[in-house]
Amino acid sequence: MSSRKSLWVLCFTIVCSLLVSTAAYAGPQQKEPTLGTKEAVYFGGESFIEDQSTFGLYAAVSDVKLSESNGYVYFSWIKDRQTKPKYYVSIAKDGKWIVRNKKVFETSGEAPLINNAEWKLNEMVNLGNVIYLTYIDKKNLKYYIHQVSLDSKGDMAVNKTIFTLPVTNIKNNLKAGQIRPLQTSEGPGILFHRDYEEVKLHEYKETTYTIFLTSTRAKAVSFTDATFALFHRIPRAESEESSRENPVAYWDAQNNMLYHVDQDVGSGFVRKFNTSTAKAVSTAKGQPISLVTKATVLLDHQYLFAFNSDSGRHWVEQFDNQTMKTKAVTDYFKLENNSFNDRVFVTTTAKEIHLWELATRGDAPFKPGLKLITVSK
Repeated sequence: MSSRKSLWVLCFTIVCSLLVSTAAYAGPQQKEPTLGTKEAVYFGGESFIEDQSTFGLYAAVSDVKLSESNGYVYFSWIKDRQTKPKYYVSIAKDGKWIVRNKKVFETSGEAPLINNAEWKLNEMVNLGNVIYLTYIDKKNLKYYIHQVSLDSKGDMAVNKTIFTLPVTNIKNNLKAGQIRPLQTSEGPGILFHRDYEEVKLHEYKETTYTIFLTSTRAKAVSFTDATFALFHRIPRAESEESSRENPVAYWDAQNNMLYHVDQDVGSGFVRKFNTSTAKAVSTAKGQPISLVTKATVLLDHQYLFAFNSDSGRHWVEQFDNQTMKTKAVTDYFKLENNSFNDRVFVTTTAKEIHLWELATRGDAPFKPGLKLITVSK
């Protein structure tokens, strides 16, 4: 296939396949729930904040994220994202909050962590105990990815620029790339890709994807999407804000396999992409091997969390990563929130999947907490 692809042909193919496969898909009703769950508990017995001005009804918070790492729970958020971003974290150990609403750093957007007034804050992707920030150097036309990692006290253990590349200036519109969160068999990280270059109307040039691991702060793999298998397939951060925060891809490093959500028009599939051959995994007839589902967060290469914002249904699903067929499911969860963005979170351990929901108690309506539902693998 040519390295240039007509956009309208590609979009027509995507839309048709989604309409045929997912128009009536509301959930895995054909499966009896077999994954066990434990009822919701109010985690920690108290709010994750002490100062309600940092997170509450009257605090402009965004980019809320929860993660688990080495027995610690990290709950972090950004306040005043559009004006003067402030990064806060609360940390729990053994079911108790040991750090609450600690401000890690503050940046103005024009002169952030790196002291250069010509720099412009571009993206902030929060992973819980790690946050990635991208900057554009407007003077020297360079793009930087900066990583901040937290220790168990909420202090910055890593504060480092991990990647840089030139910026393309097209009619004063600075173009570089985008980052998205993902999980891998080597731990969390980000998936970066250069902006697709439009060589002429509705025709684009192939681009390169790179996976960076949080643990090594370095490139793990780079590959080119020459067949446009990922083009407009992985949710785009500029059009779907939730995709900035929730892993829409999982990379099995040992087998060079990228599992990714394909939801360009709202819902659809989980598909496989071989990062060694740079090709989608397909049938003998050339059709991508796909798991039909709804909007999804990939936990690994066997489990996912799915949600249907129209019906308000949420569930955990286990799938066979060879046949891409559903193996087991939970019952639908009873959650107060119909959406996933900034209100509901999911993490995984070796033996359990944890579903978290922002909640308030009647005796403390201005101090939110977290409800926890446990799923056994």
